[in-house]
Amino acid sequence: MENGRVVAIEKIVSVLCALLLVCGLAPSAWADDASDSAAAQDSQSASQTTSGRTSRLDGSARESSSLIVREPEDDGTSEESQQDAQEDVQEQSASEESDADLYGYTYAVAALNRTSGHGTLDLISCADATEQSCRVAENAWEHSDYAVLLQADDQANALPALALAGALGCPVLLVQGDEQVGTLMDTLESLGVNQAVVVGKGSAFSTVLMNALAALPQGSARLSGGSDIEVQIAICQYGQKLGVWRLDGAFVASPSADSLAYAAQVACSKRPVFLTPVKGGLTQGQSKCLADLAASSATRRWTLTALGSEDAVSATVMSSAKLALLSEGCNVKEERLASDDAARAAFDVAEGLSQNGSIGWDSLVLTTPGDTSSLIAGVAAQAYAGQAFLLIDDDSAQWVSEALGGKQVESILYLDGAAALSQSAQKTLEAHLGFTEVIYERVGSLSALADVQVDSMASIYGAENVSKDELMANMDANALEWGDAAFYQFAILTDGFSGAVTADQLDAWIDQNAAEGSMFKGAGKYFIAAARKYNINEVYLLAHAALESAWGSSTLATGGISGYSGYYNFFGIGAYDSNPSYGAVYAAEHGWNTVEAAVMGAAEFISSTYVNADSGQNTLYYMRWNVKNGGTHQYASSPLWAGSIAKLMAQCYELNGISMSNSGFRFLVPVYSE
Repeated sequence: MENGRVVAIEKIVSVLCALLLVCGLAPSAWADDASDSAAAQDSQSASQTTSGRTSRLDGSARESSSLIVREPEDDGTSEESQQDAQEDVQEQSASEESDADLYGYTYAVAALNRTSGHGTLDLISCADATEQSCRVAENAWEHSDYAVLLQADDQANALPALALAGALGCPVLLVQGDEQVGTLMDTLESLGVNQAVVVGKGSAFSTVLMNALAALPQGSARLSGGSDIEVQIAICQYGQKLGVWRLDGAFVASPSADSLAYAAQVACSKRPVFLTPVKGGLTQGQSKCLADLAASSATRRWTLTALGSEDAVSATVMSSAKLALLSEGCNVKEERLASDDAARAAFDVAEGLSQNGSIGWDSLVLTTPGDTSSLIAGVAAQAYAGQAFLLIDDDSAQWVSEALGGKQVESILYLDGAAALSQSAQKTLEAHLGFTEVIYERVGSLSALADVQVDSMASIYGAENVSKDELMANMDANALEWGDAAFYQFAILTDGFSGAVTADQLDAWIDQNAAEGSMFKGAGKYFIAAARKYNINEVYLLAHAALESAWGSSTLATGGISGYSGYYNFFGIGAYDSNPSYGAVYAAEHGWNTVEAAVMGAAEFISSTYVNADSGQNTLYYMRWNVKNGGTHQYASSPLWAGSIAKLMAQCYELNGISMSNSGFRFLVPVYSE
């Protein structure tokens, strides 16, 4: 058992346990202590091993696999939050798992770094594409003399701008509106930027922004024009003026999003980009610009690369570009990069860049096809840092993961934007690369949230029997370490059926713990089936039932409540503090007259009402301590409930030789302020 119980309540536990066990009480009282007493089974700490270490938020060392720090939302202590909190234990229709946003935010930056075989992953939620690009820049650069500013929706000028950013070795910051000017200026100042290079057509940027940029040491350079072609020419001329272009080649690309699959090739090459006109060959201005670049080059050997099929970059355009180079006496080699699969194209680019030494595979930057803003910000960063840039989605996750199998990936920068990375794609990738996520989520003040819990428990046990200090000690998630048996209370149960153990292995665990006559004998297959059907973890499901029902032997679990014989309730659903026998009524009303029906019905209830519901209670910890929603809608009142189930889970995994890293879980840990 954990230390730090509520002292006054501890005095009456033994009396309560005996009474509650007889009644078959489950979720809302001291079910953990009752089950421990009845089953005479104190959960053991699993001896997990891991070679990874991460840093705690307070700076001390913590054993872990990977760390995410999630930015705070409403901490649930406001009056409005408490008024909106859900009523306790009410059935809802089953909700499907949302796979839209990787971390629950429209924009996010998540930097995963491996340490001794595992890693740390820090998550920053972002308000929009502007903030995301700023966070990416701050993650990759300590200092930059320049920064390229581009409108977030300016796909046409994205490739020319990325070419310039690659040549300058600087970030691309995306602009969306005047409300983010302060964010942009903060980032420019933090990076020590001397000059902002503002790319886009004449009226694309506001006076407010331009006036703010005037405060930089060298102000701003405005690369504009009446058309995208004129902007592209201005970019080429600016790079030529600074002498940053690699003058042995150029790209020709369509001003569409399709060509962005080759953005990493553009940014790493430091060669200029020429956009295809609406019709015909290069414009006169483009041809002159290209010829001027060739004239100033020390080499006469040039490579002209078309990005896309002939439908995107026609033979006519390529011929006109070649003629401009031939006019300066160049020997021109033509090539074309084309693919209908953006993810495949990006991977092939990365392979080529690694072969010529431009990048390494130890670090990846990942976003999803179609997420243009994330791509623009990420490509500039990967080119500067020598990282591989990849596109990944559900369709490509498997083959990309397999292709990375022989590469030693030490870090990943996830960029999650409007076209969000999916959980399934991420999990597939990280499973192949050996990463396990531990998300540390800031949830607010521990003291304030404990006050809410004290009020809740005082209404049940009386204020004189509740100690806030003792309660805070139980709520303090920071006291637990990766590898502790009780750490399983932070396992994200919405990841669903894991397949880590079989029905036979669950049965063996039951046989090791359950008394003769237990309703759980041979029931492993039912817990597996319920986990599959209701998107919930199988080991958790059995551990929860074991705690609530004394391994299937309590009066409520064996259908022994007077008047309700033959109806089984293994999870104490409906067994309230004020009326524990109602759990039998609930079982009868829902037809739980077989072991299978009782397991399946309870799994559906827990999934739809807690784990996969909108309440955010996707871990044992949050099921017990609903700190996000005012301390209501909580499965149990015992401060030891979540940890006791977690210890049982650890026992199962230990019995089967499965480490915490190989359990198939991600973990979500709340981080409190004082």
